[in-house]
Amino acid sequence: MNIRRDFFRLWLVLSALWLASGIWLFWDDLSGKLRPDEVAAQIKIYPLEGHILTPLDGVRKRRIHAIEFVLLPPFGLLVFGSASIWVAGGFD
Repeated sequence: MNIRRDFFRLWLVLSALWLASGIWLFWDDLSGKLRPDEVAAQIKIYPLEGHILTPLDGVRKRRIHAIEFVLLPPFGLLVFGSASIWVAGGFD
């Protein structure tokens, strides 16, 4: 029984499930679809502290947030799991 290989397989399955559910939940944000209030904002342009706020500003922020939410937790779990196995291996 190789615990590293088993944990890696578990990580692969959990990461695939996380990515699939995250992409499904954040599909509108990842694809760049505009929300109804953003479509209305295309008609009216609101100045905000000296620059013009465009609907694409919100789309970019939502896309970056969605990418961070989908990609960072699986890699964080991989780093944490690798470090845990490395530390536990030192006690043998």
